Amino acid sequence: MPPRSEVTYFGAGPGPLPTDVLEDAAQALLNFNDTGLGLAEHSHRSALATKIINDAKADLSSFLDIPDNYEIIFLQGGGSGEFSAMAYNFAGAWVARKHKELGSNDSSIQELKSAVQDLRMDYIITGGWSQKAAAEAERLFGPEHVHIAADSRKTNNGKFGTIPDETTWDLSRDSAMVYLCDNETVHGVEFPRFPKCLEPRPDGGPIVVADMSSNILSRRIPIQNYAAIFFGAQKNLGCAGITVAVIKKDFLPQPSATLMRQLGLPIPPRIFEFETIAKNNSLYNTLSIFDVYIAGQVLRRLLLQHPDKVRGQEAASEQKAQLIYKTLEEYPGVYHVIPDKSVRSRMNICFNITGGDAAEEEFLKQGIACGLTGLKGHRDLRGIRLIDLSDIIYTWGFGWYLAWLAAGKRRNVVVADGSLCTGHLYSLHEQLNNGGANIVKSAHQEAAFDLVLLANLTLIERGIFEDWKAMPNAVQIVSSFVEGAPPGELADVVADIKSLNSGLVSELGPAFKKYNEEQFTTVKLPGASQHVIVSSHSALGGDRYYDTEGSTSFAFNHETQKASAVESHVLSGPQAELAKYTLKSLAPYVKEHFSNAAYGAYPIENDERLAIIIVANKYSPNNFWNGRWRSLYIFNPSSGSFEGSIKVDVHYYEDGNVRLLTEKPVTASISSGTGAGIVKEIAAAEKRYQEELNKGFTNLSEGAFKGLRRQLPVTRQKIEWDKVASYRLGQDIGGGSSRR
Repeated sequence: MPPRSEVTYFGAGPGPLPTDVLEDAAQALLNFNDTGLGLAEHSHRSALATKIINDAKADLSSFLDIPDNYEIIFLQGGGSGEFSAMAYNFAGAWVARKHKELGSNDSSIQELKSAVQDLRMDYIITGGWSQKAAAEAERLFGPEHVHIAADSRKTNNGKFGTIPDETTWDLSRDSAMVYLCDNETVHGVEFPRFPKCLEPRPDGGPIVVADMSSNILSRRIPIQNYAAIFFGAQKNLGCAGITVAVIKKDFLPQPSATLMRQLGLPIPPRIFEFETIAKNNSLYNTLSIFDVYIAGQVLRRLLLQHPDKVRGQEAASEQKAQLIYKTLEEYPGVYHVIPDKSVRSRMNICFNITGGDAAEEEFLKQGIACGLTGLKGHRDLRGIRLIDLSDIIYTWGFGWYLAWLAAGKRRNVVVADGSLCTGHLYSLHEQLNNGGANIVKSAHQEAAFDLVLLANLTLIERGIFEDWKAMPNAVQIVSSFVEGAPPGELADVVADIKSLNSGLVSELGPAFKKYNEEQFTTVKLPGASQHVIVSSHSALGGDRYYDTEGSTSFAFNHETQKASAVESHVLSGPQAELAKYTLKSLAPYVKEHFSNAAYGAYPIENDERLAIIIVANKYSPNNFWNGRWRSLYIFNPSSGSFEGSIKVDVHYYEDGNVRLLTEKPVTASISSGTGAGIVKEIAAAEKRYQEELNKGFTNLSEGAFKGLRRQLPVTRQKIEWDKVASYRLGQDIGGGSSRR
């Protein structure tokens, strides 16, 4: 049997879980926190269980930015149970609202009975799961209360694979809910965005409920547009056994069972009554605390992995999906993507292979030989289905396999796993040298071959490389090193590049420029004592930049990071005065809160907005660390608001190599629209972010640091890094000998 590290699983759910989370869970199952009992043996009424629930709720709220007017509850019964629960609870909430509107006297009951005849639950049918949800509601409440507002089969020749145009949706005016499945796993259909026709109205409608079982945690959710969302944990969050619902608190109150019986409407089991579950903090009945614990560990890992929270995961999911679709589209004679391009799912990629069942069986067989499992399509649709539910699925490996298969290259190539194990790299290197798959065509000198190979695989894993038929050339590879250089270490990176191939440096001008402008490189002008900023917002063209406060412009050499040819540059235009007053207010704030900092304000976008930049550098190479703070705010005078981001980049490299990269989006409204008002909001935003950073470091646990460690290669042999420094990459660890 192959070890876990050599298998990539693409199944529809349960999805794969991070190995470090499972290892931690295994220990918790035996002896949790040295209590002598396994976590599954502890009472669900204990303080320990309550803390696990509350921590998971807090981390989910943080990752998805769930506001306080929503309740998070953990339930049982899976997504199918929620088909019933959502219908029960939102029909009940509709009755409670109507009862309140009509009054609570005896005569109102008759009016309420009459009103109930108009009770409708709208369903948008885009695939098998929304179809089943509608069928369950009809079974419980009867067809008179279930309204199919849209069905994609009616506009797609009787098949799923599209989402009907919103203008054709027949929505009820006062429905108890509008139900949709945000991502249909069987047919690979995903709503690309929140439907415009369902955006909130002044009267509080429409009441939107969404099944997000297979795309939760993968993109931002406009949560205030929803009355409720739900998702099974087993796809993106944890193990099968718990279901999570996020409900707006306004919709929790339910009518009495007596009233519902009087109205001839069904009553939900207590375990499906959201109000009861919420009042008991999800502990009305025995909840699997062990499953909640695993979900909490996954959430904590995601928060560490993506300091910008769900935004980081969204970017990764989008990039990986596009890589796969691009590969499929490059071979139209081999692959046919099933859903319409406008609604293709990022999470469930469904396609057929030319040649029918026999060709698809061969595809699956070859996939298993390459360690790619779980690719068989749903029994109702057949074909191939790639489920990308988690960051631990290395989608790049599958894309590479697709390209080889379509080109008829069914070679059994050993591919490096996600940790880029040196032994695996060496095996691939040997195959390349022996006429295997001709992937790398590098102009590098022979001595640098292993470094180039490592760079190529890293680019693929990180989703930077998008063309599977032609690997990046040497300039592209080395440019990525330049653009990713840690703070204060660009010169070291350049020196390393020169030691490999000095001729490449002359071709890296665009990379140097991109690095300097994105990193807000600071430089002292000749004869000046203050640093000024290099950025795209202060660019004049021809590698010249200007400084508002000093009323100067200068030429800048992006490779040497030196300034020259200083000239006078007096700012003029509608935002010139605002820029100067903003700088005047910014100066004391920066001086008080930052050391070795520079700041600037620059009119942009045809003088309609103002860009404000703060950058602070702190380098301590003797102590093996360097850091940089960058904040950028774009102020719009016409709306009196600004938006921007704060970025922190810290590199620590003593006896290891750890890098903190964080980004915090910022938005604010400024009533005064003055320079002082702008700086006041900047100071408040940066204070909040600093407090968040401090809290994050305080809460880092031993388990969190464990998640940051590089795992051992599949051989489980300790890597002797001192030896690696003296040998050609892979020669000692890979167990082979040099063939050159």
